Amino acid sequence: MPIMLKQQSSSSLINKSPKKDKDLPTVKVTHDYVFTRWMGSWERRLSLWSNHAYSDALLGYIGKIFGQQANIYHYFDRLWNDSLYNSNDELDLLNILIERISKVPGAKTSLHKRQETSRTESRLNEIRAIFDRNFNSRFKISSKINTEHLIRKDSIKSYFDLGCGNGLITARIGNYFNLSSETIFGGDVFNSHNPDITFVSIDQDQSIIDLSDRSVNLITCLVTLHHIPHIDKILRELARIVQPNGYLIIREHDCKLERSLLTKYLHFIHGIMIIARIGEFSTEYSIDKTEKLTWIEQKKKIINYTKSIQYKTREEWQKHLENVGFTHLATFDYDLNQTTNPQRLFYAVYQRDHQVSSNTEQT
Repeated sequence: MPIMLKQQSSSSLINKSPKKDKDLPTVKVTHDYVFTRWMGSWERRLSLWSNHAYSDALLGYIGKIFGQQANIYHYFDRLWNDSLYNSNDELDLLNILIERISKVPGAKTSLHKRQETSRTESRLNEIRAIFDRNFNSRFKISSKINTEHLIRKDSIKSYFDLGCGNGLITARIGNYFNLSSETIFGGDVFNSHNPDITFVSIDQDQSIIDLSDRSVNLITCLVTLHHIPHIDKILRELARIVQPNGYLIIREHDCKLERSLLTKYLHFIHGIMIIARIGEFSTEYSIDKTEKLTWIEQKKKIINYTKSIQYKTREEWQKHLENVGFTHLATFDYDLNQTTNPQRLFYAVYQRDHQVSSNTEQT
């Protein structure tokens, strides 16, 4: 997607003695530069804050995690007016807004509560809705399969969560299946030292999971897969460690990787998490508690991190998973309405093929 660049002056376009093409200096516009300009651009067709739907979604998310739904628009309107007279880009405005709102009394308490309790209970209830169709849920099933008895809860004997973070969600889901800590496995690049789960080391560079073949019969990947650089390698590892007829549940964004407002919005959601230090960016397990970054340093971190994210559509995820031996069983949507589900989140349930070819199991 093109980015607005600084216009040349008319005098610079006049050449009394034109050079031959081979003599002209080569100006290389780097991917980093273009990506950074796109992330911060106020150009209307590229701007999140100028788009009512996405600005409302961003403000709603920030207001929710800080418990400031009633005040968020007041703070934003003041910053929006200020931004007309300074050189802040869209990421700068995001950072200033979070700094201001986090200083409101009670805001940090709300953030901590969401990190410790609300997210955990939400993920647990969503998993329960997949296993118990009588459980009251906001899910809408967008698949033709009969999901009345999709997976029997008592069939789950061992469980692995890829991207477990601090292990709180992993432990709660494992407890739902009445599993002990010895059969609740959580894998990540950081060890959270959570005593309620068995930590499994993940070699991110080699895409290796330190579990034996066919060791679990349920795997969850809750908004994890789009962070993994060598996705096909890690999917083959998941196919290796799950038992035949075992299950894989993914929670992902239905998003094509392109320079769209949806992609930029999802990048900004990750930016919020980095600035607020929540989710995978919690100080509890992934960031040195003494780390004090300037905004310039933190902004660079956001740019570098989001640039590496590999979003995919639900159809693309299905193709990748089928290639390594998983069969799609069902998809669960929160809501297909962009207003109520701006992150395009969905769940999908897959089952490991009983007949596994040698090509599928190669790593």
